[in-house]
Amino acid sequence: MRAVLAEHLGIVDQHFEFDTPLDALGLDSLSFLEYVFEVEKILKITLPDLPRDLTSVGELVLFVDAESKKQAKGRDA
Repeated sequence: MRAVLAEHLGIVDQHFEFDTPLDALGLDSLSFLEYVFEVEKILKITLPDLPRDLTSVGELVLFVDAESKKQAKGRDA
């Protein structure tokens, strides 16, 4: 996910912590959507609507990881 920030959005900050607020990424709503679309494309998944209660980088990572595992499990079935 850091690579997507760096390569596709030009945001290079390797010091994001689990509890770093999402708004600290410096993304407006449009660029955040672009970020999510790039993550989907690279991971070959489709994310449902992001929960509104995601507030930190770690929560986003956990959400994406859970969805990725769920979709991989569905492909393997």
